[in-house]
Amino acid sequence: MKLGGIINRITNSEDKKEIFYKSFSSLVFRVLSYGLGFLFVFIIARFYSVDAQGIFSIAFTILSLTTLISKLGIQTSMVKWLSNYFYNQKTEEAKRLFFRIYKLTLAFSICLALIVFFLAEQISMLFFNKESLIFPIKIIAIAIPFFASTEIIANYFRSKKNIILFSFYSYASKFVLPVVILIVFGLFFSKKHDVTPIYAYSIGIIIMGLVAFIHAFLSLSKIKTSTEEQISYRKILKVSLPMLFSSSLVMLMWWSDTFILGVFKSEAEVGIYSIAVRLATIVSFVYNAVISILLPKIAQYYQNKEKEKLNHTVQYSAKLIFLATIPIALVLGLFPKFFLSIFGEVYKEGYFILILLLIAQFT
Repeated sequence: MKLGGIINRITNSEDKKEIFYKSFSSLVFRVLSYGLGFLFVFIIARFYSVDAQGIFSIAFTILSLTTLISKLGIQTSMVKWLSNYFYNQKTEEAKRLFFRIYKLTLAFSICLALIVFFLAEQISMLFFNKESLIFPIKIIAIAIPFFASTEIIANYFRSKKNIILFSFYSYASKFVLPVVILIVFGLFFSKKHDVTPIYAYSIGIIIMGLVAFIHAFLSLSKIKTSTEEQISYRKILKVSLPMLFSSSLVMLMWWSDTFILGVFKSEAEVGIYSIAVRLATIVSFVYNAVISILLPKIAQYYQNKEKEKLNHTVQYSAKLIFLATIPIALVLGLFPKFFLSIFGEVYKEGYFILILLLIAQFT
């Protein structure tokens, strides 16, 4: 059977077509993001020390965890509320709610950034006992508000079902400018410092945060709002904070390995492990691509009590995820040393870790 025939069979309804094609669009940006991420860590692996790889991994973990806290779990509630508003053409309510959420997130992220910046020495010595992390943590702290801002704006476009923009800001934007800046640094500065990748990443994230805000502002500027009553900050926090606790548990499980390794192991060992993790997470490409379109649809169906559509959509998505991830895991699992050696011979030491991580993806 031809590929076109297979696609037609698995997309025989409007819902299935939307999930399949928009998931594919999201997958393309996920692949682009991981490709740029691989390029970023590849440049570090090839042109900087293994310690630089470890320092970047620890700094990126701190950035991710602090950004998670600064968002207060709002992004999940935001998609639910805004999706329903746009679905029912209540654009004024959507605009007011977005800016209220954005201001709240920005305020918390700035506070966290200041805490991390001024306590960088205490964090470096108390948790990691590594003086080499003090300056990188200060640099990455500056990027926290911009990182959080971009993720909130990504979810704004997600609620509008604009999966291309959501995927760009949520995935590809995290490395597209940092890669360019890191290459420019390599071309114009012959001396390689372990903190150079942190500089490149932070500058890229700051610029992208500003671009994302301007984009969202222009998108919403056409909507005129009245002085009607707005959703209170108290209500937003009341709904969002439980989401923060649940998402924090997931993120802590996701990032705790790098954090704990940073405490007990050297920067070089953290660097080797981080490469194995990056390869293993390729398996999650399809999952994240499908979820990116599935979440607003679930919110829409649940809000409108369309249970039959909800159940059918979830079942179809689960089958799509399972069938698409098996081949990727098999290829990586059969040739772990080959893929790790792309980054350098020293990284082949992490082959067993890669195999374990691949197995963990299916447990």
